Amino acid sequence: MPQRTTVGQLAQTYQQQPVLRALVNLLPGGGSLGELLIARADEIVRERLRVFFDELASGRMELTEELVQGEDSLHACLATVRAASHTRPRDKIRLLARLLLGSVRGIDLSSIDEYEELLASLDLASARELALLALLDTYNAGLPQNPGLDAQNAARAAFYSECRERLGIERADVPSALARIERTGFFKTEQVAGGEDGYTTMRYSDSLGFGELSPAYHRLKGIVGDLDRILDPARGAGDER
Repeated sequence: MPQRTTVGQLAQTYQQQPVLRALVNLLPGGGSLGELLIARADEIVRERLRVFFDELASGRMELTEELVQGEDSLHACLATVRAASHTRPRDKIRLLARLLLGSVRGIDLSSIDEYEELLASLDLASARELALLALLDTYNAGLPQNPGLDAQNAARAAFYSECRERLGIERADVPSALARIERTGFFKTEQVAGGEDGYTTMRYSDSLGFGELSPAYHRLKGIVGDLDRILDPARGAGDER
């Protein structure tokens, strides 16, 4: 009796569980059941790209052959389409489209390398992380210059409340959520060596006292517009493109 392949063994093991069996059949050597999942995956990608191209089409500037015929522009297009195809949140897909529109218009980007770096950072951040940064930006901008302690505390309390209500992030989790975003390059905290005990203390640069929105974040905002309006459609009523 011929020995079953690994795929065959897995298919037999999960034959009473159609979804797992279909996943097994996606493997090399699998059967036609995998075609169902492949078709669904294709449908998902098509829907994501429809959102992406709809956002491109809604911009005030039409993409023409002249704008994208250069190697750098074409590379930016292909890289951004690829990123959009594996992005689930629709609002983040729209950010990717706006980033591409900004690049072909030559807004605030010095080279294709800088575009790739900004695209990679945007691709890495989740939609909720981007919304958290945008919310922090909004509250910092609303504070007066050199705010007093009372103003800082009031703004921080309102910020915590909105984090919980809009983003589902509890107060105790906000600092760690922002610390995780450092990997994207959109946010940073500055560390200063402590005294003889060797501890490290944090020096904060913004008014709410969490850290500092980086130049990369502000470049992104300069290209795509107000992130808070894009990531929260209710706030974006009448938003100019």
